[in-house]
Amino acid sequence: MTKTAERGFGFIKAISEIIFSATQSVGRENEQYALEIALDLSQKGLIPHKKEKLPYLTEPWSDKDREGYDLMIPTDLEEEIGLQIKSSWVGKKLFIKHFLNSRDFPYIPCVVVRKDRSREEIIEEIRRICWREYYILQKNKGIKTTL
Repeated sequence: MTKTAERGFGFIKAISEIIFSATQSVGRENEQYALEIALDLSQKGLIPHKKEKLPYLTEPWSDKDREGYDLMIPTDLEEEIGLQIKSSWVGKKLFIKHFLNSRDFPYIPCVVVRKDRSREEIIEEIRRICWREYYILQKNKGIKTTL
């Protein structure tokens, strides 16, 4: 490899690392925003939750994180509702296509959290997903609901 090619490759690698770092930072900010919304919803009783436990973000590289979960919401059914938080619609599509469909993992609900979405849209999506997942947990445990 020539010196010019080596320098060019090094430059491209450096730029890639900067972009990757910036993307991770935006992703973590959006996860934090989703957590703030989930905490607010749980405190108001607008999503199913366990009163003694608060929603939380998974630790980077933890088992839950590697399984695809970003935001966890403990429920009174002794199980948690896990969500994947994405910063773009393309990211959500790729997550579903490459992560969920290519592995033997269960379905993981995915929420897109971006600055161009209103807080109300994100709240409604998180509420809808949490209640749907809660009813699925109830059904799997043989709990009959009145709905």
